[in-house]
This record gives sequence, structure tokens and C-alpha cells, in this order.
Amino acid sequence: MVYALLYVSQSNLDGPGGLGAVKDMVAAARLRNASLGVTGALIFAESHFVQVLEGSREAVDELMRSIERDARHRDVRIVREGAVAARRFSGWSLAYAGPPALLGTLLLPDREQDGEWADRLIATMIRFAAAA
Repeated sequence: MVYALLYVSQSNLDGPGGLGAVKDMVAAARLRNASLGVTGALIFAESHFVQVLEGSREAVDELMRSIERDARHRDVRIVREGAVAARRFSGWSLAYAGPPALLGTLLLPDREQDGEWADRLIATMIRFAAAA
């Protein structure tokens, strides 16, 4: 079994430098995730981050502690966590999708109350990983 966690956070990255900061963050995260044996996917939609992390519970917890301290994030909320039968992003230390206008509505806080919201969001992230 693999431990998986889905979180949403608000972004503190504003202005034209935001996308460059995200690209730097993704590059560093890919290296760190690979060293910890973590796979996953990230969506950045300017106002929010959504990320799935998969790996050992210890490695995912270590990354979450780092994310919660990271000044680029605020209001970090874990939406779903627990054991999954298999990795969904096994080929990716971090699959990344930039600021997709179509997905902005998926990240709205009122959608988080819908039990099927997380399933739809993870399925979308799997499709992005497959297409990248």
C-alpha cells in the first residue's frame, strides 16, 4: 500500500514573477520528491495550488511539514489522505500543470465540500500526467 495525500492551498505568488517562482519550485520539488521516493502531481492556477503526493507516510509527512512552512502557500488544507492500492503518478516525481483557466473553477473552496470533488480532481491530474 502507498500513502497518498491531496491538499489545496492559496498562493502567495502574485504578479509576473509568480510563474517563474513556480517553475523554480517545481524543479526543486522534483529533485526532493525523487530523493524521498515520492510521486505526485501539482496544479497551479494562480490563486491556488492543488497537489497529490504519494509515497511512504513518513516521506509525505516530511514534505507536508515543509509545504506548511513555505511562504508561497497559505491556508494549506488537506482534502484527502490515506492508503491507496497503487501509485497513480508512478512515472512522475512531480507532474506539473500551469495556470489552466478551465481548472480555476475546480479549485474553488465551495467545491471541497463535495465528496466527489477530490475524485474528479485526481482523475483530471492523472489525465494531465498522461498527456505531459
